[in-house]
Amino acid sequence: MKKAKVLLAVLFIAMVWASVAFTLVEERELRGANIEERPDWPAGLKELIHLEGRVYGRIFQMDAPSCKGVSHYYVGDYESFNWFLKQYAKVKPAPLTLILHPRVGAVSRVAGKEGRILFDWQIQITTARSLKKETENEKQKYKVTVDLWIGGNVDMGKIEVPLNIELKSGGEIEKFVAAHQARRKEAEEADK
Repeated sequence: MKKAKVLLAVLFIAMVWASVAFTLVEERELRGANIEERPDWPAGLKELIHLEGRVYGRIFQMDAPSCKGVSHYYVGDYESFNWFLKQYAKVKPAPLTLILHPRVGAVSRVAGKEGRILFDWQIQITTARSLKKETENEKQKYKVTVDLWIGGNVDMGKIEVPLNIELKSGGEIEKFVAAHQARRKEAEEADK
């Protein structure tokens, strides 16, 4: 019995170590005109990320499965965001998603650098290759997602979301409501 517990503890430690080893491998800050582009990005994406309100960017690479991505952060009002969305709606063939979050957007700078950068929206471009061997005909698949923090400069009542963009909640409000409902239920049961 004791050997089984020790073996389970060793397996647990190995799994934790492996998960840490397969997390972030590289992260780099992109500032100013330093914007990394890929020639095989979906059409329209290169032009979109060069928007004037870009305040920060970062490139990251994770190890398993080979996942690479770049995030760009922007500030602006509803007019600049609506223009951004219209350009985003033209990106092909990637599936398009807009995710809404409460509060103000803030991102910590890359490790080793102090400070947080406030922003209104973010575009994230990621690619993940499966662990299976790719054939020559298979191309990298890109996921291009825009996140908007509605507590900032963009007036949510004036946003015009093109119909080919899927609209989702970031889930923060739903989680908050669900936690409150669970506490209410517990209190009601305790009173019985």
